[in-house]
Amino acid sequence: TSDDYGGGLSEKLIGEGMRRRNRANVHVATKGSSRPSQLVAAAKASCLRLGIERVSLYQLHSVIEPIDVAADALADIAEQRLAECIGVCNFTITQLERLRKRLAARGVRLASCQAHASLLAQQPFMRGAQQPQQPSLHEWCRQHGVVLIAYAPLASGRLARRIVEQPPCSTRAALTLAPDLVAPDKRGFGAGADVASLAPLLRRLAGGESGAGVPARAALRWLTAHDGV
Repeated sequence: TSDDYGGGLSEKLIGEGMRRRNRANVHVATKGSSRPSQLVAAAKASCLRLGIERVSLYQLHSVIEPIDVAADALADIAEQRLAECIGVCNFTITQLERLRKRLAARGVRLASCQAHASLLAQQPFMRGAQQPQQPSLHEWCRQHGVVLIAYAPLASGRLARRIVEQPPCSTRAALTLAPDLVAPDKRGFGAGADVASLAPLLRRLAGGESGAGVPARAALRWLTAHDGV
């Protein structure tokens, strides 16, 4: 959740739900979007709304400049035991490296990075065309022991609908397949590929299940097959 969802209402509702149930096996992750000077207070407010002493994971909802100051605020949150782990969302590798080093100087480990990732959003697993020697976001996270958390893993529901192999499909997106998933004829899905075009791949990922079925399980299987995701 996030302190920005419904102005904190999401955290409050989750807190009410946890109070009605056994929280022993519940891990709570939330995000903060305040300025660095207000981040510790925001984390305390989030814990209060959730009705817990600390969250399992506290994340920056987006990049906050200056990054060094934001990192110090996150370190303060960890040191005050308001969060068991610290993470970020929507950071570039350059920004991640700056924040990771600053946190490490304070004795705090960067635990996670949340990014938009799915079969229709494979950028976190791809190296840049202009700098192929640079690691992908997924590779960087693996190198530094940072968990990559995928948001919108079903492409906002587009990969959760029943599909058929016959185009046209009204929803289109750019897609490039990883080399080991390209069809035997070596054709990938370029710009303009639609969700229906994924049916053969989704059937393969699902172990022979019908490509006309709901593809969510196969799409998630592809995503979680990447180490550290």
